[in-house]
This record gives sequence, C-alpha cells and structure tokens, in this order.
Amino acid sequence: MTGTEEETTGSKFRIPLLGFDDDDYVASLATFCNLFGSGLFERGNDLLNIPICGLPIFSIVVNARFVGLSVEDFMKPLREKFPGDHIVIYAYGKLPMGLIKRFYLTGADIVFSNIGSEREFVAMRDAVRRRNGYKSDAIRKAISMSKSDLDGRYELLTPRLRKYVDYTIQGDSVKEISCKLAVKEATVTSMRKKALKILGLRHASEMIREGTLYGYGLK
Repeated sequence: MTGTEEETTGSKFRIPLLGFDDDDYVASLATFCNLFGSGLFERGNDLLNIPICGLPIFSIVVNARFVGLSVEDFMKPLREKFPGDHIVIYAYGKLPMGLIKRFYLTGADIVFSNIGSEREFVAMRDAVRRRNGYKSDAIRKAISMSKSDLDGRYELLTPRLRKYVDYTIQGDSVKEISCKLAVKEATVTSMRKKALKILGLRHASEMIREGTLYGYGLK
C-alpha cells in the first residue's frame, strides 16, 4: 500500500478506503480529492488488512453502502482496532436520519451525506481536512431525541434475530433468507415469529414497515 501526501499540511499520511469497488472508487475520486486535497488513497474491503504500523492514518473512509444496516456490528471492531483515528462515513446520496444517528452513536466522526447547501459542504470539507467531527443541526437534534418504543424493542433482539429482521426489511423472501443464512426455510419462519413477538408486531409486512422505520430513520 502507498502513503498519502496531505497537501494542506505537507506531511505524509495514509487514507484507507473501506468497501469501495472499482465503480464506487471512480465515482467518488473527484469528491475525495476535493475533501482531502489529495489524490492518493488505499483501498480494501477488510479492516483486518489495514496495517496499524507504518505511516500515520489521516482518516479512514467507509462506504455506507458497504456497511448496510449492520452499523453496530461493523463499527465496533473498527473502533476497537483504531480507537483514536478519524472515521468518515461516505454515502452517495441521502441517508435516512436514523441510520446517520446510529453511525454517530457508534463512533463515526463525520457522516458525509444529506448536504443541503454549499455552506454545509464547505463546513464538512473543512472538518474533514482538520480531522474534526461535524454534525449538522438536524443531526444534533436527531441524536438528542429520546428513543422510541420500537427502538427499545429492537435492541432486545439477539444479534441472530436481527439478521433475520434486517434481511426481511431489505425485502428478502423466506427462501432467499434461507439461502443466505444456510438454514431451513422453517427456521426462517420460526425466527421471524420470535422477532415479531419481541417487536410487538403481527405480520412480516409490519416488520418490513416498522423495521424500516427503525433501520432507516423514517419516523
């Protein structure tokens, strides 16, 4: 992997990019060069491949699409390996407020999404270049809001049950979930029923609607 020269300071740094395939990288490169004032980055899809030693890390940039709904499961090991490093979550379009909130609550410094004006873009860019945190007024308000009843019930789900719920939210059928998790279709149905009971819902369609409200922050 190559080092990265941060032009605003004249010092050498690494800027790892996690979860960017060739198409994503090409589509994002101009924005990254604008944000960091640099055109040299490291790419990978596994945080275990990011070496701890070597040149200092300026920022770790994560593709929000690569993380999906598994925010907590992704951010915990990332923060444990790089407790003091600057983490930027990058999204191509708008992210639901609930998902942005989860990224911030699990250790992200900046979620580059939902930029409503040139002023906000400049403020976020300046925060990136200074390795600071940044939250818009809307984000601060969302984070300060108390949790809903559904938030609390969702947190009662075991990590295993959350997988079934998350796949259901994404629109996967029982058969598709069965293949993805390598379990019987009857197991998928059974696990869904357990999740529905904990969430206080009756049907899978309600799980999709209410689960989407939780996972994507549409409430």
